[in-house]
Amino acid sequence: MLFLNGCATTSEAPSSAAIDKMKSEDEYFKKGTECVRTGDYDGAIAEFTKAIELNPGFGGAYIRRGYAHNVKGNHDQAISDFTKAIELNPDYVDAYSNRGYAYHVKGNHDQAISDFNKAIEINPESADAYYGRGIAHASKSDFDQAISDYTRAAQLKPDFAEAYKTRAVAYYYKQEYAKAREDANKAEALGARVNPEFLEQLKKHQAEN
Repeated sequence: MLFLNGCATTSEAPSSAAIDKMKSEDEYFKKGTECVRTGDYDGAIAEFTKAIELNPGFGGAYIRRGYAHNVKGNHDQAISDFTKAIELNPDYVDAYSNRGYAYHVKGNHDQAISDFNKAIEINPESADAYYGRGIAHASKSDFDQAISDYTRAAQLKPDFAEAYKTRAVAYYYKQEYAKAREDANKAEALGARVNPEFLEQLKKHQAEN
């Protein structure tokens, strides 16, 4: 399809078979998305696979199937799907962020950071990418960088409870207990559940200081 001055023109109309194919892949995608919403990840993977079989260039289906694989702990399959999505669209922010998470869970924190860096390069306003990179840095005990990333995530998304929660943990490891307590309180106020044992340890350390 070509566009000229805002008007769509075609050299020839798509065949009825092509239209039916597009409708079918979209239906499978919608069914897969509904399966994700209800927590049926096996069903989601099956539906997204059907969409991909009809259209191997369906980047969104690879992303969603990769997400379902991630949730199920199939991180290698997830990485494969996110990589394919990136091949189809090198500027796919969600593909880099989700692949970064999969690498992080597998313990490949440097590769995770690299993917989150790319996501941030493409979209500097991605709170999720900063948050993910913060987690990867924290896993490498680079708490200063983790705090910087969590802080940026919270600036971009002020109701990001998990950003405050994980920043509280980073401050704890830096023995900055007052800041850790403040962030833990903020996370709870935003609806996050903070481990009671963590709160007790904070209370103990604050009493000692």
